[in-house]
Amino acid sequence: MGRYMTEETLEHFQEYLYEEEKSPATICKYMRDIRKLQAYMGQEELSKRKMIEYKEMFQKSRKYQLSSINSFLAACNCFFEYMGWQDLKVKTYR
Repeated sequence: MGRYMTEETLEHFQEYLYEEEKSPATICKYMRDIRKLQAYMGQEELSKRKMIEYKEMFQKSRKYQLSSINSFLAACNCFFEYMGWQDLKVKTYR
């Protein structure tokens, strides 16, 4: 099975966040951040290389502070944890 982000997996992830008793604001933020990744990936399969490129894209753009980039990555890492794709998780910036 490939590693793709589908509407169904995102809906299940949102339900997971709810059941983990995350606040509505946190759920909204995580889903917004995950949708950024979904838009970036398009129809491509997720890979560690693509995640590193995604991370570097934010830093090179200089549109976001490191704390914001780390927040995006935390949402992605949480999603990967949920999906059982721990090998896709990326380190945050210091």
